[in-house]
Amino acid sequence: MDRSILVGRHTDTREYNPKLPPIRELANSLHEDYLRTDLERLILDPAMIPAQAIITPFLKRLIRCWNILVEFTQRRLRRNVSLVDMKGWSEFPAPLQFALMTMDRVIANVSWMTFGDPRANIIEPQLGYALRGLENGLQTGLGCGHGMWSILNIR
Repeated sequence: MDRSILVGRHTDTREYNPKLPPIRELANSLHEDYLRTDLERLILDPAMIPAQAIITPFLKRLIRCWNILVEFTQRRLRRNVSLVDMKGWSEFPAPLQFALMTMDRVIANVSWMTFGDPRANIIEPQLGYALRGLENGLQTGLGCGHGMWSILNIR
């Protein structure tokens, strides 16, 4: 299984792809207390993906789901949004649907809070976990992440 596909340590160095934005730094900022992240900067441009027959379709799917989740979170912070009325909802992969439902519930459940900064301290960290969940839930073990894990069954 791949890990750290979009937020591995080499994404900010741009060692493997100079077109990558500093996405690891931005993802880490989601977990900073009392710091609001500019969520618009988390939107990724699919054009940054190098053309490679096996990896490109996977990365495009991951970036599409990543962007849908970030854009939904931005909209949901402004107003209530019906998940099932979202265009393409029934075709979304299960990890994306789960991440969207999670963010919808988190935002709804902190709306009563008046102390501190619920967006910075509760909503944004959950978005960070949801984005990591997309990386884990959508990956297919192609070897395009920071490292690889494998489980072997020797008979």
